[in-house]
Formats: sequence, C-alpha cells, structure tokens
Amino acid sequence: LTSWSRARWKPLAERLGVVPFQQAAEAEARPLNQRVRAIEIVVELCGSPDVDWAARVAHSPHAALRARIAWALGRAAHRSDAQQVLCRLASDADSAVSRAAWEALLLAEELDAGLTEPLDWATGLTSEHRRVRSAAIRVAQRAGHHSYTAFHGKRQANTAASPHDWLLALADLWIRRPDEPDREQPPFNADDLQTCVQCARATAHAHPQRAIEAVRLLAVGLGDLRTRSGQAEVYSGYVGNLIDKIDTDTLKGLAADLAPVFPTRDAELNRELARLLGMLGADVPGLLPAIAAQWTSASTVEDNIHYLIVASLLPGQRDTRVTTATAQALLALHPKLTAKEQFASRNWPLRVGEAFDELCRRDPALAGALVASDRFASVEHTLFAERLPVALQQQAAKKLWSVCQSNGDEPTSALVALVGRLPHDEAYPRLLSAWEHAGLRDPIVRALSHRPLAADRPKFVAALASADPGTVQCAADALIGLGLNGSGEELAAALRSLKQACGDAKNPEPRESLVRLLNFWTEENSGVEPETDPAKLWAAWYRMFSDYYPGSATLLQQHASADWAAWQQRLDSIDWNAGDAARGQGVFRSRTCHRCHEQSGHLGPDLKGAAARLSRNDLFRAIVDPNLEVSPAYQTTVIVTSSGQVYHGLIVYESPETTLLQTGPDTTLRLTNTDASSVRRGTQSLMPTGLLDPLTDAELSDLYAYLRTLSPK
Repeated sequence: LTSWSRARWKPLAERLGVVPFQQAAEAEARPLNQRVRAIEIVVELCGSPDVDWAARVAHSPHAALRARIAWALGRAAHRSDAQQVLCRLASDADSAVSRAAWEALLLAEELDAGLTEPLDWATGLTSEHRRVRSAAIRVAQRAGHHSYTAFHGKRQANTAASPHDWLLALADLWIRRPDEPDREQPPFNADDLQTCVQCARATAHAHPQRAIEAVRLLAVGLGDLRTRSGQAEVYSGYVGNLIDKIDTDTLKGLAADLAPVFPTRDAELNRELARLLGMLGADVPGLLPAIAAQWTSASTVEDNIHYLIVASLLPGQRDTRVTTATAQALLALHPKLTAKEQFASRNWPLRVGEAFDELCRRDPALAGALVASDRFASVEHTLFAERLPVALQQQAAKKLWSVCQSNGDEPTSALVALVGRLPHDEAYPRLLSAWEHAGLRDPIVRALSHRPLAADRPKFVAALASADPGTVQCAADALIGLGLNGSGEELAAALRSLKQACGDAKNPEPRESLVRLLNFWTEENSGVEPETDPAKLWAAWYRMFSDYYPGSATLLQQHASADWAAWQQRLDSIDWNAGDAARGQGVFRSRTCHRCHEQSGHLGPDLKGAAARLSRNDLFRAIVDPNLEVSPAYQTTVIVTSSGQVYHGLIVYESPETTLLQTGPDTTLRLTNTDASSVRRGTQSLMPTGLLDPLTDAELSDLYAYLRTLSPK
C-alpha cells in the first residue's frame, strides 16, 4: 500500500470497497506504516470512517494508529458515537494521540450533552504539551462550552494551590477571553490579573514554564500586542496599551507583587518578567540594580538590548552604579556583534537610538558617563554621540575622530556629519583628511557646504554628479554662494549632471538645483526657455552651450566614469599578473567598498565568487558605471517630503505611519508618511560613481587580484 501511487490503488479500492482496507488497518501482522496508510485510504474513500470500526482500532497499543484514527474521526465529529471515542482518546497518555483527539473535536459544532464518557478537562487543560492545552482551550470556547462550564462549576472557588490548579486557573482565563477582544477595554478584570500574578509567584522557581505562561497572559491583558500611534517602534511589545484603562492602585499592586520574584534561575522567565515590569513602569526599590546586573561580559547582544529597553521604561532614581552599568551595556553592543561576526541590521540605529534617548531622559548623568568611559572608542558609537547635547556632542565627535585616526580606522558618514557640526576651524582639517575615502565624499560635501570656500570649488563641482539629490543640492547652493562665474568645464560638468537628472523626470531634485546654478552662472541670460517636458530640459541647455562654447562642445560627451570605451582600452593595457591580493584588500578598504559589500544583504551584493561569475571587463564595468544594471534587490527609492526635501535610499521598513530609509552604510532616516508627498522608484544605485578614477594601473591590478580570492559560497 505504501509504495502504490494513488493512480494505482484508487481504482482497485473502488472495486473492492473499504472492507479490505479496514481489515488491513486491524491486521496486527501488517507493518505499522501500512496500517496507518489503510486508515487514510478508508477516509479518502468514505469521507468519514465507520465509527464501530474506528472504536476497535482506537484500542490499538500503537500510538501512531490511535492518533490517526482520532484524525479520521474528526470527519464524523458531529456524531455522538464518534465524540464518545474522541473523548476517550483525548485523555490518552500519548500527547500526539491526545492532541489529535482534541483537534478533531474542534470540528464538532457542539458536543452531545448525553455523553457517557465526558471529556477529561483537567488532563487536557493541564497537559505539559502546549498544543494539547491550546486545542483543549479552543474546544472549551466552542463545541465543548457547556461541558466545560459544568466541569468548572464543580471546582471550588479559590482552590488554586498546586501547579495543577494554577494551570486550570490560567486556562480558565484564556477560555473566558473573547476570540476578538475589545481593542479599547482590557480582556481581564483586576481579580483575573491578580490570579496571573499569584500563579507566577507560586510557580516561578519550581515550574518556570508555567510562570512564563502566567506572565505572558498578564502582558496580553495589559495590551502588549497592540501598537499605538506615535509610539516609538522599539517599544512594540514592551508597552501595555490598555494600562490607562486599569486602576492605578491595581497596577502598583501588580508591580509590587512581581518585582521581588525577579530575578529567577530561568533566563527566559527573567526576560518575560523584566518586560512585564517595564510595561508596568514598576517603581520598586532594588529593581533597577537587579536589571543592571543582567548586563555582563557573557550576556548576549539580544539580552543587552532587551534589558536596556526595560530599563528605559522604569522610573526611579539611578545611582552611580546603575548609570555606569547602563553606559557600559550600551558601549558593549557593537563589540559583542563583532565578536559573533554579526552586523547591525538596517533599522538598528533607529531602534537602539530610541531606547538611548529615553534612557538619557530617565538618567541625566548617562550622557556624561558614556563619553567619559574608556570604552567610548569605536566609530560605531557615533550612534550615541549624534544624540547627545551640543556640548557633549562636540566633545564626543573629537574623541571618536581621534580614536579613529589613531587606530587607522576609516570614519563613517555619520561621524563625518557629526564632525561637520564642530566650529569651522576644528571641522575643516578633519574633513579634508577624509576626502580620500570615496564613499565619504557626499557627507563631506554636505558638511563643507555650510561654509563654502573657494579652495573647495572643485569638490563641489565633482559632487554635482552625485547620485544623492541632497548632495547635489548642497553642492549647487555652495557654488552659488561662492559668487563666481562658472568656467566652461564647470558648466559642462553641471550640464552632464542635468542630463542624468532629467532621466528621472518625475523627480524635481536635483534637476531644479542644477538649473538654478546654471541660471546663476549665466546671469539669467542663457536664453533657455523653460521646457514643458522635464525629461527634455537638458537638450535646450546643451544647444545653448554648443552655441556659446563651440570649441568646448566635446566636454559634454566626457564623463570619467561613463566613458567605457576609454576604460576598456586602459584595462586591456594593464598587467593583471602583477596584482597582489594583500595590497588589493587595502585598495578595497580604502575605496570603502567593504562598507556595503562585506556584509551580505546589507547595501550591496556579496562579492564572493563575483570574479568567477563575471568576466574581468564585465566586473569592472559594473564598478565604473554602477547605474548600468541595478539588481531589483538594491533598487533605490526616492522620497520627496512636503517641505521639498528629497531622500534617496533603500527602504528598510514600512508601516502605515513610518518609513525607514537607508541612505548610506551607516545612515538611516525615519520619515513619517504624512511628510512624504511622493514616493517612487529611483533609477540610480547607492554606489557612487568615480570609485576607480583615482587608482593607478597597479592598484587596479591589485584590486582584481583580491576580488579573485573571494571564494563563492
């Protein structure tokens, strides 16, 4: 039977009828898998089994047969004789059999009131197996409602003393909870909540899994599964959104009763207790030090974050020990990620930042303790520095930059932006020293544009070709601020960027910034009339340039990164056998390629095996012109706000209220959807153009040698 396909046994079964298969299921001499298969064939032929036959099979010593016959009887669950067999199987010692029977009873509309063998509710509702308990609870809510009510009525009130009785009490709360609770009213009253607390206290040490269920049920009663408009998203699941519907004295009593239980010997119970105490905003002496004690050198990143979120919800005075422990836990997050060879997700900065903001609000001394710590010495700590008060922020920026330089680490765009807020005489030399990092040029240009200098004019002109609309806008405004006429080469650079910007006709920026700059340079005497079709705007400007600068018209065709023919000629002349992989790794890092490509799935594709999949020319063409073919996984989105700001990046997260946009390796923006006036697909990659332009032939050879060492997964 088990080896026959349906096409073979179905015609035979239709001729023979179900009797041979019923006999096969009862035949002790047959292999067990054939007997189970025979039950399935009977059900497929008949729709529901003969109950007398099923009752005989249900006495089998094999749990697999009993479980399968319970499944089969679900097709006849409307019949009282089938329900009688299922009631007996529901109390089976084997959890698979018991679960199958309870789930089969879910298919009945209502249990027969005259059953001679009633359901063993106590066994089902106190089972050690969660799915058995879950099915029993659902039967009590539906088909077995009257039977359960009679069982519950026989139990004396307030007899919960043993773990068994506590489980029955919790099950009763689940059963009485509506299938679709009122979103505005708590599903449990004060006595129900107190029952959960008493259960957690009574079972926390001897039966932690039962205490966990009590704590989670209490959290559900406080509204933890709902979200509230305007609530920081890091607190989803940590905030009781129905707490304001519950009496304040009741909440204080719950917190006072639960706090002494924490911590226990069970790590999972500790997490759930802490989450609930944070939800209650427990202001209990000794609780904050107990939470702080969970941050150790051995604690995981997840636990550090969990208890930091909880601490940010707890009121009360922080002493020096708690402040120091909080600062150390925050500063340990990134080193622990590195130790486990993990990397932060795209929405990490916002989620961790939200918790950090609240921690600083609760503890005014935290910001100073963080910056003063010897462990405040990683470029990733810019996440905290950019959220500090101005005075501390400047101190933090200089400290992180100094550490970054002394360790030979490259800055991040967030650190560059932070340094850009320093007084000009302090910011300027630092920004110039990082210009060699191609991936940082956009944030450097944005920082320099606040106080443009004539010496930086070439940097602003080069930035007009940036893929980031905000950078183009800053560069154009800076060039206007310099108050100088543009040269023919600069006009040509702006026009080439304008043509590229017109490729996305729906996006007003950076097209409008470039036109504003061109009008300024030509003193509004260009004679170019506004074009009704934005996609064709560049053509009139190109004609104007050719008329005024006929000898320089060829400049419009030049583009260092897009002139593939010239690049191909150069690549063909390189001695690729002279490349050194070790030096190439240095080139790879100096051009900041690792920021996007060493973390698979982050901002760019994993390059392992790329040199084997692609020819050398195809690989370099993808680097020279990153916008030539953008994978759907890395296609960008352009968001224009109601105030005219334009953002370009990868969407990390979307909700009805908020969009998170990753605009760089370490830059994530949170935009409220009420601010977004338009959202559309972009045509450009986040990868900047011109990454290879400064490299020598030897460096290109070294880079390719390194890429060839990246083995495919």
